Amino acid sequence: MERVPPGNYVLGVNITVAPEKDAPYRPTWYPDAATRQEAKIIEVGPGEKLSGYDLVIPRRLAERTIAGTVIWPDGRPSAKAHIYLSPSAQPGQGTGGLKSIYTDNQGHFKITGYEGIAYYVVASDLLNRDEPVALRKWFYAEPPLVELKGENVTALRLTLTWNEETFKDFFEKKRDQQK
Repeated sequence: MERVPPGNYVLGVNITVAPEKDAPYRPTWYPDAATRQEAKIIEVGPGEKLSGYDLVIPRRLAERTIAGTVIWPDGRPSAKAHIYLSPSAQPGQGTGGLKSIYTDNQGHFKITGYEGIAYYVVASDLLNRDEPVALRKWFYAEPPLVELKGENVTALRLTLTWNEETFKDFFEKKRDQQK
């Protein structure tokens, strides 16, 4: 790397986003740390050229799937509900680089994440899709925290009961807990 301003840095892979298809590796900091607290701080002075900071890339993480159904409180399937995985390390900060999907007409979904990573499964849908944009109301399911271990997750059932404010408050509290 060139033109790095003087300062203290950490070096790593997938330390700001979750593992994804093009980088399916667990977050790792130099020299071989699993958390930022364990990372070695690298000091860069003015005009300094550093070497010998080899970062060992961990093994590729296996893909795992989460499958389930999204329903409305009255039991009707939520067709075309939006589904994404929000990494627990960055709660509520979007997909972390993973793609989002939509449910089929029966409310079924199957989405891919990576083994060893914990995700909040986020489901949302419009109650009144045919109304003018200003009148549309989003509803959300309470996002379950799912850690992908050796097996795929099946038969997850998500019910759209939360309004947008409740949903935002949930993730705000999760982020506050990490501080």
